[in-house]
Amino acid sequence: VKNYLRVVENLTADLRIIVNFIYYLLWEWIFRASLGKFLCGLTVASDNNQPTTEKEIIKRCFLLLLLMIAAVGLRFTFDINYYMTILLFFLIVDTSVIIKGKSLIDIMTSTYITKRKIYKNENLK
Repeated sequence: VKNYLRVVENLTADLRIIVNFIYYLLWEWIFRASLGKFLCGLTVASDNNQPTTEKEIIKRCFLLLLLMIAAVGLRFTFDINYYMTILLFFLIVDTSVIIKGKSLIDIMTSTYITKRKIYKNENLK
């Protein structure tokens, strides 16, 4: 039974990684922000103050994918609790925000989070 539960847990971890990767890729590709950033009026921009390119979005999403795979690998290698794994993941990815004002992913992809510019449609009165 224990081996069966471990297999199920591995499969659900794989599924969560795939779903998260697709979620971030689609949201950042379409809206240049994850759902949370979008709802807060934020967007991802290049360090040169331009909107992110498709190449930067793919780079950000694949880096996130690699970090998620590493976290799951560490979890199963060292038999770490799921919630502790999530906590450690966000500590590693986001601690640099306190020091440099950017997440590890932003630092590694030369991007940053900024307030979204909202353009008014002049045809609407």
